[in-house]
Amino acid sequence: MKLRVTRNGAPTLTKWYHLPNRRQEIDFGAACIQFRQLLEDAINLRQQCDVPFGYTLSGGIDSSAIVCTAANRRNISSDITFSLVFPGKPEDESGYIKEVIRRTGFQSLTIAPSPDDLERDLDKFVLHQEEPFGFLSYYGNYRDWE
Repeated sequence: MKLRVTRNGAPTLTKWYHLPNRRQEIDFGAACIQFRQLLEDAINLRQQCDVPFGYTLSGGIDSSAIVCTAANRRNISSDITFSLVFPGKPEDESGYIKEVIRRTGFQSLTIAPSPDDLERDLDKFVLHQEEPFGFLSYYGNYRDWE
């Protein structure tokens, strides 16, 4: 939405974009095939070089799908994943991360920050971020990988 204030001070809200309505009738199987092709195309586009890649792997379905698809399309054994883990916490997805690593053979680096680590690093972390952030997942990218 765009907010505009007229000369007389009256505010108006207007929509400044219009998304096209491209709804398609497609069965589930065809949608799966189309989605897989789009995912593979997106990964291929980004893998057009012969250097190792690094992937952020949370253990969730999105990052796991990207890493597994990438592993099927590349022959570079030095690709590596980076993961933020929380051992013993409900949000820890270490088991899923380990399974993806087992299936792909990629190297894996993880970091398990403690509250003391965050407290120690918070001022510098916020300074380096240079903008508001809504999740501490960025902290994993900030920290040195062990």
